[in-house]
Amino acid sequence: MHTKMILWMQVSADGYAAAADGSFDWPSFGPEAQRFAIDEVRDAGGFAYGSTVYGGMASYWPTVEAQDDPAPLDLEYSRLWVPMPKTVFSRTMTEADYNTTIARGDLATEVAALKERSDGDVFVFGGPTIARALIDADLIDEYRVYIHPVLLGGGEPLFPTSEVRRDLRLAEARPFDDASIHVRWVRKDA
Repeated sequence: MHTKMILWMQVSADGYAAAADGSFDWPSFGPEAQRFAIDEVRDAGGFAYGSTVYGGMASYWPTVEAQDDPAPLDLEYSRLWVPMPKTVFSRTMTEADYNTTIARGDLATEVAALKERSDGDVFVFGGPTIARALIDADLIDEYRVYIHPVLLGGGEPLFPTSEVRRDLRLAEARPFDDASIHVRWVRKDA
């Protein structure tokens, strides 16, 4: 089985993965989209992050079980997240918890090693800096992008500026919660 690197990101209608002020209150991620996301990653071989997004995930998902009245979907995802093998791409982090490996070396070499040790596809959840680096290095096999109904007007774009053309094929498009649209593109050469 060929392990795929799947980029799974949130993006504004004008193409930004992060707002200029760093806020992340703009995605419209309701219960229908949340249920779909949990079902999609349930059998993943691993999750991958940049250090900023990993920090946010590691500070929240392990705490859900201890909350007084956790949302059922949050509880279900936290039970997937905590034991899931995770990789964080960072040259500055020195330690990480929750079944996490820190990848510090050459990006292509680290991705090849990650795919080799994974028992299934690896979902890359960002942030935009690592997403753009992986896209620019042509290391993404599939794009799963949630497009949200907001125009941020600036911030960090999801896709890097490039002189290289990469043709994709639409594999799926689906609206959720009367708000966001999930688009799945695969490489045409795959």
